[in-house]
Amino acid sequence: DVHIRAAGNEVTLTVSDLENSFQVHIPADIQEHGEVCLPFADLFQFVSTCKDLAIDIEADANQKANVSGLKLQGHNPEEFPILPELANMKAIDFSPLLFHELIVAAAFLGNDDLRPEMSGANISKRDGLLTIAATDSHRLYKAEICPYDDEFDIIINGMAVRQVPKVFDTTTNVTVQFNESNAVFEQPGIRLISRLIDGKYPNINAVIPKDNPIQATFNKA
Repeated sequence: DVHIRAAGNEVTLTVSDLENSFQVHIPADIQEHGEVCLPFADLFQFVSTCKDLAIDIEADANQKANVSGLKLQGHNPEEFPILPELANMKAIDFSPLLFHELIVAAAFLGNDDLRPEMSGANISKRDGLLTIAATDSHRLYKAEICPYDDEFDIIINGMAVRQVPKVFDTTTNVTVQFNESNAVFEQPGIRLISRLIDGKYPNINAVIPKDNPIQATFNKA
């Protein structure tokens, strides 16, 4: 389902798979405050055919909804998954470079149930540099972003790594907040709450020779 909440002068849409929760705020003309959960697939298929037309949603106490003429049976919004409490969050403002790095890192994620930490991408401070890494134990991707002083070490789950570049505006900065359990990617009006992978990421510096005498330089073409 998609949880729809109308309050103030905006509609808030929320979807969740328990590991990742995506939320977007849309300005709207609210006639009456309320909330309802509607089947996502049916609603998406209908809205996709409306293009630029306005959408009206009405729902009664029995969660029966009328979406611009489409009748849908909704569900009790109180049964929708509760979003995690976000306390003691640290934050960093990333440039659009983060989206590019996550797109590349997604191609290097592992898929080993015995080592779940390798199914995500690691963002951490290594040797005084903010670093993004991903590995499937056969291939390793490491990108050094910029000098960084504060401690930073989180493992973003694979779903978030793949979805963040798709759902955010990749031309502007994105704020990343995190605590021991969750990471929040946020731009004005939109945020993705993602459960972090609990574990110790492999020591990627140990497999990269620091003084390798063998080097090759190729013409880019």
